[in-house]
Amino acid sequence: MLRYARVPSNLSTSCDGCGESKRFDVNHALDCKKGGLVTARHDEIRVELRDLLAHVFSPSRIRCEPMINPAPMRANGTKTHVPNASSSSDILNADRGDLLIRGFWEGSTDTIIDVRVTNLDSKSYKNLPPKKALERQQKEKKKKYCKPCEHQRRHFTPLFYGQ
Repeated sequence: MLRYARVPSNLSTSCDGCGESKRFDVNHALDCKKGGLVTARHDEIRVELRDLLAHVFSPSRIRCEPMINPAPMRANGTKTHVPNASSSSDILNADRGDLLIRGFWEGSTDTIIDVRVTNLDSKSYKNLPPKKALERQQKEKKKKYCKPCEHQRRHFTPLFYGQ
């Protein structure tokens, strides 16, 4: 429908994520990080991917929303200091992947898969070919998450989808 420059007939009058109503349109719904279609599409992809992986791996080898950089535990069960965390809420709001699969790339090794959905028609990507836009995002994700995953002896696999 969007390819034909038509507005969906059941589009809400305000954003379900941020509450924007004055400038709410299809582009806002596709770009808003707090709600809208990006979150719905992201969650839909994560659930579908988890279901597909459950046909290949036993469900006990798959976890949803693993922490990418969890706080290490002391011997007595309390958490140690987390570098770059300014408060305990930073630990609770730590970066998370979408799925963790045990033995995905290598036996007995965890792999964190992180999904990103991108509106390739947004202003920031309008002048870039889709492949370049997705490559830029892949580079960003890898720069942010590869080292913390390697530090924990995990693999990191980003998945990108353009809409």
